[in-house]
Parts: sequence; C-alpha cells; structure tokens
Amino acid sequence: MMKSYQRLGLVLFASLLLSCVAAPFVWQALQGLRTLSPALRRALDFPFDRVMRRIVLVAAVLLFYGFRKRLDIVSLASMGLRRSPGWRSLLARAWTLGVASLALMLLLMLPFGSRRVSISFTNCGELALGLCVAFLSGCVVAFIEEPIFRGFILQSLLKDLRRVSAVAVMSLFFAIVHFFNASDMPSPAGFDLFIGFKALAYFFQPLLTPSEVIPGFVGLFLMGVVLACAYLWTGSLYPAIGLHAGWVFGIKAESLFLDRASRVAPWFFGDGRVVTGVFGWLMLFLMLLIVRVYIRRTPSR
Repeated sequence: MMKSYQRLGLVLFASLLLSCVAAPFVWQALQGLRTLSPALRRALDFPFDRVMRRIVLVAAVLLFYGFRKRLDIVSLASMGLRRSPGWRSLLARAWTLGVASLALMLLLMLPFGSRRVSISFTNCGELALGLCVAFLSGCVVAFIEEPIFRGFILQSLLKDLRRVSAVAVMSLFFAIVHFFNASDMPSPAGFDLFIGFKALAYFFQPLLTPSEVIPGFVGLFLMGVVLACAYLWTGSLYPAIGLHAGWVFGIKAESLFLDRASRVAPWFFGDGRVVTGVFGWLMLFLMLLIVRVYIRRTPSR
C-alpha cells in the first residue's frame, strides 16, 4: 500500500503534467482575449512564465481537491480552517505581526545603507491604491499557498513522517517552488504544443547554479518552518495565513517608501531581497521565538 507522501508525490507530478498539456491552450485563449479590446490588451499583458506559474498553481489546487480523500484530507476543518472562536482576531493579529516584523527588519537596514528612503507616490490617492494592491496581493497569495503547503502537503506528510521530518520536507518543497523562474524564456510567437514542457526546463534552470540559489533557499526554507510551526502550535491555519499575508503586504508596500540600495555587505544583508543574507536568517529565527510566545497568548489556541 502506498504511503501518503508517495500519493502526494504522484499528485504533484500529475499537476505538472496537466499544466504542461494545458499551457499552450490557456496561452492561446489569453491572447485571443487580448485582441478583443485595448483595455484587455493592457490588463492581460502577462509574460508567459507568470501565466505558467498560475496554471501550475490552479492545476495543483484542482488535483489536491479531487484526490483529497486519497490524501486523507476530507474537510477544511482537517486542514486547520475551522471557524473556532476568535479566528478573525487570530488572523488579524498574525497579519499585524507579519507586517511589523518586516517593517522592523527594513528599518534596521536603513542606518547601514542596505535600504534608503525613496517615496514613489505623488499623492494620497496613489498611496492608497498602492497599499490596497499590496494588501490584496498578500491576501490572494496567502489564502492560496497556505492551504496547499501547510494544509494539503504538510497534512499528507504528517500521516507517515515524524513532525520534524514532515516540516523539513514541506519547507524544502516550499523553497524550491519559489525559485521557479522562467523570466528569460521568450514568449511564444504562436501555438506551440510543447511550450509547457519547455517552461519547466527554464523553471529548474536556476537550481543548476547553487552559489546563487543557496542564500535565498535557506531564507525561504526558514520561512516555511516558521509558517509550519505557527500552524502546528495552534492546530489552525489562520496564523500562518496572517503571517504570510503580512509579509507579502510588506514586501509589496516596501517599494512605496524605500529603495533597495546597491549591495552592502551582501553576505549579511542579502542581495536586495529580505531573506537572502545572514541578517534575514537571524530575523526568521527570532520570528520563530516571537511566534512561539505570541501563539501561547492567543485565546483560540
């Protein structure tokens, strides 16, 4: 009989295969919609690698849902999405904690020149719009990724692996997926039946240069651990969703107020991204301790 993590691997492989098959048809449909009006042409002006990532995400969600019983996940409650007393407060407090932790990190970078003040909005309307876009982006990313990584994947791994091993494997997968990047891939000029498979080759290409990948990989791995612990310590997915949404909001809103300066001690402050240096790793370790204390004080634990 297959282990849960083996069934999980098959579902993930099937989602990639389905994405590769669907990619050329989705891309052609998107190009057809863009020809309907100038407004749609601007609104749907996405590079192919971004479209491919969304296709993979949707395929994974559909297959996870379709095979949820085979993965021993039968309800939202079993994934930690039950509406227990105080869940809204827990979600809001976790979001605030995520935003505050990232803001503190960026403020500490200012005196050392890793960040510099650079206001990119000209009026309150632009500021409000930018903050709204950042907030919505954080919510969309967190409410999609957390049920997948800390919900479906971690829950499946916990069926047959020890907790530490399950968290490590899930965080490893979380880090690898976030390195998928096919920005160098040219957009297809016409219908290409194998464009999805070609995109996969571009996605895995960054993994062939370990020296460039490892710093960010470590940071993303630790981020996955923090989010997993926030989930496991409470039995609720809402703290992980709140933290994740708060971090994404902070990253998106950063460009409204700050500019990433030229590399200043890149081994310590990173290459411009927030988790690619020792400073970011230390902050994530500190975040783990803060979350531990914070979770203990939440009334809905």
